[in-house]
Amino acid sequence: MYQSLSSTQLKEKIDFYKKNQTLCLLIIDVRTKLEHQEQAFDDFLSNNIVYQNIPVADFKTMSSQEFNSLFHQYHEVIIHCQSGSRSKTVCELIDKLMDKQNIASMKSSIFNLEGGFLGCLNQGFSIKKTKKSGIPLMRQVFIAASSLILLGLTLFHLGIFSGIYLVWFVALGLMTSGLTGFCGMALLLEKMPWNKITSN
Repeated sequence: MYQSLSSTQLKEKIDFYKKNQTLCLLIIDVRTKLEHQEQAFDDFLSNNIVYQNIPVADFKTMSSQEFNSLFHQYHEVIIHCQSGSRSKTVCELIDKLMDKQNIASMKSSIFNLEGGFLGCLNQGFSIKKTKKSGIPLMRQVFIAASSLILLGLTLFHLGIFSGIYLVWFVALGLMTSGLTGFCGMALLLEKMPWNKITSN
C-alpha cells in the first residue's frame, strides 16, 4: 500500500538518492502536460533520479505491461500533482493494479507527496518555468467557471429561468473537482489553441 510523504521528507529522499547512485528513484508528475510545462521541479538532476510527466488520464488507460515496464526498475516511486488530490487517486489506482497482479514487493515503494507541488513552493525547491506567457491553466478554470455562473445568473434575472441549471452544472463540476481531483474544464481548456504546448 502506498505511503504519504511530506515536502521535508521529499528533500531528504532527494539528498539520499544523490548520495547513493546505485539506487534508482522515479518521480512522477500526474498533472496535465500544460501544468507541468508552466511550472515543474528542477532539483532532480541526477543519473539515478528520473522525473516524468504522466497525466492522470494516461494512468487510467495504462495496460499491465506498460505498468510493469514503468515501475520494475525503480527502488521507490513518488507521485505528485498540484495539491496532492490527483496523486492520491493515482496511488490508489496503482495499489489496485498491484493487488490484481499480486506484486506485493512493490507496494512499500509507492509514495504520495502530501500537499503536492504547491506544498513544496516554500521549502526551498528549485522551480523551472518553461511556459513564457499566458494565463496559468487553473486561473483559466476560475475565469471560465465564474463567467458561466455570471451568465447563468444573468439569464435567470432576465426571466430565462433555465439559466439556473447552468449555475448548478458549474457548481457540481467544481465540487466534483474538489472531491476527486478530476477537472473536466481543465482538460477542455488545455486543448484550446492558446494553450498549445510548443517545443523549446
